[in-house]
Amino acid sequence: MAQSPESYAIWLLSSAKYTTADSTIFGLQPGWNPQLAVGLLYVQSTVKATRWLDINLGYMFLSLPGQENNESTLLNGITLRFRVSKLLIDNQNLIWNRFRSIHDSYHFDRNRLRIFRELTGQRVKFSPYLYEETWFYFADKTMTRNRTGLGVLVTIKSRISCDLLYTKQWDRVDGNSTVFFNSIGRAAELRFTPVDCLNSARNQ
Repeated sequence: MAQSPESYAIWLLSSAKYTTADSTIFGLQPGWNPQLAVGLLYVQSTVKATRWLDINLGYMFLSLPGQENNESTLLNGITLRFRVSKLLIDNQNLIWNRFRSIHDSYHFDRNRLRIFRELTGQRVKFSPYLYEETWFYFADKTMTRNRTGLGVLVTIKSRISCDLLYTKQWDRVDGNSTVFFNSIGRAAELRFTPVDCLNSARNQ
């Protein structure tokens, strides 16, 4: 949810992820904003290049009813993770290429930094973190958005996770606002191999 002194907007998002045997992640995320009447579909893939480096590939479609200005966005980049003492550093850098149907396209560099302090119990992992996000607009060569906040990630038995994030946002166009990110997820295991498929076909 994003809230400014004049208005607020809520994004309703659901997601599904599938992880392969080599730890490649495929994700699908539809969403809807009732205040702005905007729908989105986000398809992404995360390829683990090394233990500490991920390659991020993504495509997002925005439907803007009544504006005749649908958007297709490519989101490609890398995520670097490493430890410093008891802290986990998670730094993601994405290039956002927003291609708009009737207006000029936008091209951004978005850098997101999270610093976690992981506190692990017998069944629950509790990870508070600091959050910093910066957007750089290539056309003007200036920073166009900044978010600073605090969050906490809670994981129960490696199956159920809850991520709560509170940020203060500055945007060059919209000014200052408060943004909340809240998500709850449950992991389900799905196994599939070509051998399983072949055996199933033989048994029919």
